[in-house]
Amino acid sequence: MILENPFFIDTIDSTNKKLKELLAENAELPDYFCVAAAFQSAGRGQGSNRWQSDKGQNVLASMLFNPMYPPARQFVLNQCFALSVRTLLSQYVDGVKIKWPNDIYVDWKKIAGILIEHHIEGERIKHTIAGVGININQTVFDADIPNPTSLKLLTNRDFDVHELVLGLVSACQQYQCSDNTDYQNIHQEYLDNLFLYQEYAWYEIEITGTDEYGRLLLHDKAGKNYCCGMKEVRLCLK
Repeated sequence: MILENPFFIDTIDSTNKKLKELLAENAELPDYFCVAAAFQSAGRGQGSNRWQSDKGQNVLASMLFNPMYPPARQFVLNQCFALSVRTLLSQYVDGVKIKWPNDIYVDWKKIAGILIEHHIEGERIKHTIAGVGININQTVFDADIPNPTSLKLLTNRDFDVHELVLGLVSACQQYQCSDNTDYQNIHQEYLDNLFLYQEYAWYEIEITGTDEYGRLLLHDKAGKNYCCGMKEVRLCLK
């Protein structure tokens, strides 16, 4: 079965779920194979969070990686994908940052959310599906969604969503996630673009980095260090 890449579909429950189904039917899908939808009826973020998006207004896409990494290196893929999304958006706006663990921010406002699922077999990651929702042309959001923004709100112009999906594929291809990946450079680039990295902000605590498992490393002015997993630390917005 030959599938066009990116594989565009009008309405679907979840691009991550659809990519899993296509992968089950065709185990030879290549790296960076992408499924994109105009609308998701059951789009979700991390944990129980949902992703709200008006039809045809935003990038809703999932990307396939076949890294064959050991599971201990799965955070490298998280970093590569977050950097890819940042690279795409940085072509249009300044100040794009990666907010740990799975969001993309511009000036304290959320423009994208990421959901990454690793499939591990034995001692290797067989494949990874990285999903993303990027706010593009939408300008009105539900009141219960905190601090959203979009490219249109930031630039006052409309964008071609399909072209941006193609741009996302291209951006992902810049980060070669393989056994030859320069892990140290990827990690440093991730830190250089991490939201509030090495800033004390309001609670006299700063982000000092992430460990190899993706946990957030923090340090306070009293000299105490912290290591926090997902949902163990929360950003209090302005």
